[in-house]
Amino acid sequence: MTVRGGAGRTPLVSVLIPTYDYARYLGEAVDSALAQTMGDIEVVIVDNASADNTAEVAWAKVFADPRVRYVRNPENVGGLGNWDRALALARGEYVKYLFADDVLAPHCVETLLAPMLEDPDIGLAFSHWARFDDHGTSYPVLPYVAHHPCVLDGRSLVANALSRVDNFFGCPTEVLFRRADVAGTPAFARLLRPPVGVDGLADFVLFSELAARGWCYYTPEDLSMLRQHGASLSTTAM
Repeated sequence: MTVRGGAGRTPLVSVLIPTYDYARYLGEAVDSALAQTMGDIEVVIVDNASADNTAEVAWAKVFADPRVRYVRNPENVGGLGNWDRALALARGEYVKYLFADDVLAPHCVETLLAPMLEDPDIGLAFSHWARFDDHGTSYPVLPYVAHHPCVLDGRSLVANALSRVDNFFGCPTEVLFRRADVAGTPAFARLLRPPVGVDGLADFVLFSELAARGWCYYTPEDLSMLRQHGASLSTTAM
């Protein structure tokens, strides 16, 4: 494993970017993280043994900004394994994932972090999101959880999601949580074991566990933008 950049920093928030063969999108994702209005962050790029020029793009970002770290796995560890590796490398008190083909609104981290700093009983913050393609065309997304920013009872939210068979949390790009709440365990890959056994459910199960411990903050503002494209990768690679 190769690690470069950001030595000695202890940021408040770690923005984790797991990636695999997404060099063409990676720069835009990193730039959106570095442009956050809440600047006390680190950006950790975790390259799952990409075969394209991901390393070249990542190194350029490391040299341009000391907040960026780059890690390259010597071999592909699977999508969920790479998410867990990124989490293990995080130094921040709070964690925000950002998939390498997605982008964040400039005030995303600040907006999600504020209520969690004010209330330790809020265990997870998430937002609505937009979906777009390489031509800038927008696509429909899931319905709004609420039409105004609010704090929700986590257990009720999870129960409602299960009854409707609906993942209100979206993917990890939409969520911010405390690193300490998942420390010491493979947060995602452990869920490959029965009774779950499905990669696509791992993030929902983890975020449901965090939410059920207390309260959740939700905003209907589109704070993250998910890219829709023909080469979208499953969790087996990213």
